[in-house]
Amino acid sequence: MITFWSRSKNPAHRYLSNFQLLPYGLRIPSDFFISYMTGYTFPTVENAFQACKYAYSDNPLGIQELTCCSPREAKSMGSMGGMKKRGTTLDVETWNNVSFECMNELIKLRFEQDSQFRETILHTEDNFYHIETRPPYIWGGCMKYGKWIGQNRLGNILNRLKKET
Repeated sequence: MITFWSRSKNPAHRYLSNFQLLPYGLRIPSDFFISYMTGYTFPTVENAFQACKYAYSDNPLGIQELTCCSPREAKSMGSMGGMKKRGTTLDVETWNNVSFECMNELIKLRFEQDSQFRETILHTEDNFYHIETRPPYIWGGCMKYGKWIGQNRLGNILNRLKKET
């Protein structure tokens, strides 16, 4: 079992985090399924993921701000409070329907563009589990009483990439 998150003590595991600054950024190609995103380069997957939210809001121009901030700032900007502070409203129903596809596509892009990320995934025999410190444990989870609690969607994306390659 490989557990990873932005504060992992193991640098190779920490590198798998969506908060990891990428050497050349994450470039969004012209054929990306969210047209507002194409042509942008984001410093991290987290920044790009939060930008996807803005594409499903009443202010898609907010995407540009996410190209030059830290991943923590990006996460804050994409939160309900962060969007409210910017006078932006997220189409929650649509976002809930596309958020997994968005993350899946962004991770695939990182896999294609980031050789260290790709090599880490391909040369690991264990399954990946993303650590989350707070519920609802959608993208990851935690160990509780010796059992994994959570959906581990992010870890499952990495596991699927490893198997398909």
